Amino acid sequence: MFFVVGSRTAAAQSGGTPPPADTAAAVDPVGTYVIYLTAQGNAMTLTHKIEKKADGTFGGSVTGEGIPALPINSVKVTGKTMRVSVTAPDGTEAIMTMVLEGDQVTGEWAMNGDGSKLTGKKQP
Repeated sequence: MFFVVGSRTAAAQSGGTPPPADTAAAVDPVGTYVIYLTAQGNAMTLTHKIEKKADGTFGGSVTGEGIPALPINSVKVTGKTMRVSVTAPDGTEAIMTMVLEGDQVTGEWAMNGDGSKLTGKKQP
């Protein structure tokens, strides 16, 4: 445990080593992902296609059996975490928070009254 004392941590003052800074490089979200989640109590397999737009932002679509193609409105990347905003079939926003480790994806998704953990894989 570290306590901030002025501009130095208590561990640094006592000769300990301060915690390492988060230096993880931001992942490149562009690509195709196969994602497994539960929606309305049903297991689903979705395919996310994330593309970089001309203006430098990210967009794309989410497809799956029994649902229309859903637009990806935005993708925000912080380190290994991607926050993907999708317009659900009923017009509301669904947020998928995905952590990418190599090609493996873990995380969760949520929207009004629904959500679950998710897993998946970024395709080569």
